[in-house]
Amino acid sequence: MISRLMDSLVMAAIVACLAGTGCERPKPQVIKPPDLGVSVTKPVIREIKDVDEFTGRTEAVGFVEVRARVGGYLQKVAFKEGAEVKAGDLLFEIDPRPFQAEIDRAQAKKMSDEARLRELTAEYARNKILHDRRALSLEELQKSEAARDVAAANIEADKAELERAKLDLEFSRITAPVSGRVSRAEVTEGNLISGQVTGSPVLTTIVPQTPVYVYFDVDERRFLEYLKNMAVRETTLDKIAEADIKVRLSLSDSADFPFEGEVDFADNRVNATTGTLRVRAVFDNSKRLMAPGLFARLRIESKEGHEAVLIPDIAILTDQGLKYVWVVDTKGVVARRDIRLGQSVQGVREVLEGLSADDRVIVLGIQRVREGATVVPKMVAFDDFGRVVSEKTPPESKPVDSKPADAKPAEPPTPAASSATPTPK
Repeated sequence: MISRLMDSLVMAAIVACLAGTGCERPKPQVIKPPDLGVSVTKPVIREIKDVDEFTGRTEAVGFVEVRARVGGYLQKVAFKEGAEVKAGDLLFEIDPRPFQAEIDRAQAKKMSDEARLRELTAEYARNKILHDRRALSLEELQKSEAARDVAAANIEADKAELERAKLDLEFSRITAPVSGRVSRAEVTEGNLISGQVTGSPVLTTIVPQTPVYVYFDVDERRFLEYLKNMAVRETTLDKIAEADIKVRLSLSDSADFPFEGEVDFADNRVNATTGTLRVRAVFDNSKRLMAPGLFARLRIESKEGHEAVLIPDIAILTDQGLKYVWVVDTKGVVARRDIRLGQSVQGVREVLEGLSADDRVIVLGIQRVREGATVVPKMVAFDDFGRVVSEKTPPESKPVDSKPADAKPAEPPTPAASSATPTPK
């Protein structure tokens, strides 16, 4: 009986719960996600100069192979390998004794021929007197005169031979023909050196250290632009050194361009295979910070500037080769804007087409936005290197509706009761 009574009470409670309102479930509350916050900035209008960048290699203004002019045994190596030498410094010394002996022989021969000349000169004078007295034939007088002239010519030959011997002695001391850095000694002391005119071995090499040349190639389009600018300045290609074209240079260990030089040479024709013109710039290397053969980047700035629209590099996105940015309108709606880029100026990029000075470009929070999304923009500023430096809204960069940049946009309106619990009546 008791179990039947309990079952009856349970059924009665279930029926009452289903029929009444005491067990009614509350409706789920709709919670709106918080508005997405992003940082935006306006493009900066600034005057910049057109910049062209090239790559090249540093080269020495000269390269000297030191060779022996005379042969003999190498007696001395008088330089430190890898050191800088000045023109005229002693590098090698060949045993000078054979050359000194040759000088002595040439000197003795010259003295002998001079004595012979004095003898023949006196004989000619006597024969001349005899001929005048008709005691000597004209033929004998002419023979005497010819012998005297031969002796005089022999003396001139002796002088040349003596001079050559002195040169050989001088050449036994091999000196630096130019100033620069000397390489290692290819021949060591005690070796026999050949002094042939051709085929003489290289003893060492010298590379001048300053100035330094940098050769680079300019494509046809830029070359034609340079020609137009030079024509305006009444400068021709053969006078390119007078055009005062400044060049900045950077080595592979630096992002800056600390070295300044100028263009001093352009080739006489465009390479038909590559469509480029070989150009040379010269740089001072008195501090010895460059060496021949280094990879170099060069930058040439135009002399006249132009106004450009600049945005940070971090705001630029790529879609299959197309460049675009996200912009936010006055209602906080995100839209994609395709752009065409110009040159890079440190950390900012020039925009040729697609943006105006009043557009607000998203720079932080780019990965979270999508086309048509509503965001809360916060105005920021960036420096000349494209870095965000302030999250305060500049007075001149406030939105058109004059509301604070960090306030939520008035439109579109937030649906009523989107995040709050309905108030029971």
